[in-house]
Amino acid sequence: MRKPNSRSVRKHNRKLGAEEIELLNQWIDCKTPDSGSNPFIASLPHALWGRDILGTAKTGSGKTLAFVIPVMEKLYKERWGLEDGVGSIIISPARELAGQLFDVLRTAGKHYNFSAGLLIGGRKSVHTEKERVNELNILL
Repeated sequence: MRKPNSRSVRKHNRKLGAEEIELLNQWIDCKTPDSGSNPFIASLPHALWGRDILGTAKTGSGKTLAFVIPVMEKLYKERWGLEDGVGSIIISPARELAGQLFDVLRTAGKHYNFSAGLLIGGRKSVHTEKERVNELNILL
């Protein structure tokens, strides 16, 4: 993780981090989220803390967002830029799921300044994509 250049920025970030931790702890303890109906809301605090997430839910419930958003948020908080290279690798067990993840990543990430790429074996363009890996921030 890169450190900010000035002491005042680091101090400000520590203060914000402490406030955020307190809010997340309160939110986790309130037991309001229903993890069965909205896995994104239930898992977000845990994902932002870097904890592993395991869950099942019906189609359209937000499972994909439950880990795509925290990945983008972490890169955003660390001020990850296009010149910083790969900051996250997401591995999918199936091509169809990788395609779905990439579509969600593009839609959810259109307001972030990250580059993402989908690298799937067995395609003719895989060699071209391999050459671009260092230009990507998120590799699927």
